[in-house]
Amino acid sequence: MQPSNPLNSPSSTPRTGGTGAGSGSGGGGAGRAVVRILVVDDSAFMRKALVQLIESDSSLKVVDTACNGEEAVDKVKRLEPDVVTLDIEMPVLNGHEALKRIRRECRTLKNGLPAVLVCSSLTTEGSRDALQALREGAADVIAKESSNYSANMGAMRDDLLEKIKAIAQSRSRVRQLLGTRPELPPYDSQALSLGGARIGLVAIGSSTGGPPVLETILKALPANLPCPVVVAQHMPAVFTKTLAERLDQTCQVRVEHGERGTRLKPGVVCIIPGGTHGHLAGTPGNVHLELSDEPKSEPYRPSTNVLFSTAAAIFGRSCLGVVLTGMGEDGKLGGMRLIQAGAKILAQDPNSSVVYGMPKAAAAIGAVVMRPDHIAQTLQSLATFATRTSTRAA
Repeated sequence: MQPSNPLNSPSSTPRTGGTGAGSGSGGGGAGRAVVRILVVDDSAFMRKALVQLIESDSSLKVVDTACNGEEAVDKVKRLEPDVVTLDIEMPVLNGHEALKRIRRECRTLKNGLPAVLVCSSLTTEGSRDALQALREGAADVIAKESSNYSANMGAMRDDLLEKIKAIAQSRSRVRQLLGTRPELPPYDSQALSLGGARIGLVAIGSSTGGPPVLETILKALPANLPCPVVVAQHMPAVFTKTLAERLDQTCQVRVEHGERGTRLKPGVVCIIPGGTHGHLAGTPGNVHLELSDEPKSEPYRPSTNVLFSTAAAIFGRSCLGVVLTGMGEDGKLGGMRLIQAGAKILAQDPNSSVVYGMPKAAAAIGAVVMRPDHIAQTLQSLATFATRTSTRAA
């Protein structure tokens, strides 16, 4: 049986990537600055395809192409692009080494460091490379399938243009804020202790730039965390599976890639598979994951709105929502359901967000804005509170 649609929002094309700041359709708009892009790929076919897709939008301009990492580093220094699309597997110098050199050698460029969008194959090995590149400083990842390019061209175009615009816009915002970023208040363990509330579930929504932040937060959680954690990360399924496997190796808590019927357990993190929505079903002490394409009105799968809405229906005020870096407003509608139920939401701060879209939308409805390390400390406090409570009871 399909889970019921908990949301009513406009229909659009399903995606698994970050939600968008700009439309994928052409037209730059009067007065909008053109985004300058360097395309890097060892495949002549993919270079030509990417150039065609990018330049179908008049607000984007490819300034040049490169066929290996060494050439890419040289052209970044000479051309100072706003965005680099970067392949990983290349001769002479691979994408990982090129990314490291760009971040190390191009910091003093007049135009600043370019934002890097990694183009990764939709394979297990490609997903490992993509996650490594995100840890090395890439802003986002896009999956490419050269073997089935014609069939996927439309979806890839929309995803590619959307991500380029979003990370370019975010890069511009960061440059404007440099030297003038407002300081967040220091961490206040009492004010942010959730008022001693007993939390039955932590639900996390994450998109562009999210995996490294997610890793930072989850690595800080103790094995005796007294509640389950569920994560909706905007990524294709092969990427979320690799993400779950890596986190399970590096975290004290167990991390698993969810399946239909997966039961949520204390001290276990469930990563919802990419490409599908994760609905929670059951009662607070007996909750399982349901996977579905519904609601089709939610374009990004897995949807944070769906996760938050179904969590609110089961857990009410005992659910804690967390919104990490990402484009658009996924999580806002579901977050409103959580707040109406008496729950609290934490949102990543603008200074550390690759794209301050989803957290900004959460802050607008009442989320507490925090740095990632403060979010981790708050979640750590759940275990401390549970230990103290059980000790007093004994």
